[in-house]
Amino acid sequence: MGFLGIETEDLCIICGKKVGYTGFDCLDGQFCWTCYDKINKLCLNKSWERMTSAQIRKVVEDGVFYDHGELQGGDISEVTFDSLYICVKDMDRAISFYENLFGMKVSVKDDIYSVFELGSFRFGLFAFEKKGEEHSFGSSCVPSFTFADKTALMEKINSMDLDFPLTKINKNWVCEITDTEGNRIELTARAKSS
Repeated sequence: MGFLGIETEDLCIICGKKVGYTGFDCLDGQFCWTCYDKINKLCLNKSWERMTSAQIRKVVEDGVFYDHGELQGGDISEVTFDSLYICVKDMDRAISFYENLFGMKVSVKDDIYSVFELGSFRFGLFAFEKKGEEHSFGSSCVPSFTFADKTALMEKINSMDLDFPLTKINKNWVCEITDTEGNRIELTARAKSS
């Protein structure tokens, strides 16, 4: 976000109105505060700072989420992994399970897509059936959640059925469980150095 501090004659790349005192910079232009909310929702992680005005206009026109890289299959200059979602059949049941697992309330609750903000990582729950999608469940992709230490992990799994028993693998304690929706998940904690 760039605060210009002085009134500018620059025009917003989206609405064409004068940017005024406060403008937000992309690679080759600026947009106004009024358009910021729309752009920021569509361009995740302030990726608009690394985009051209043409790319931003396309994102706004298409109304699709965008995070880093090029829109039309060009080179990706920066790749991050900052979110993941799993499919759920019963949103309330899944939210309850993960609120208990994480020891925190859901950050964004919705009938279709709910989100837990885990530091800078977004873990989503997607009610796929409500959107008419088909999915199979299994263990081909296993999200992994790390606890502070082995004691905290053991307290969490104390009353859970384990699909893979608590085992030391290299520098981590690892186990796997199945959530209420049939998704396999891994729970870990760093092993103390001996």
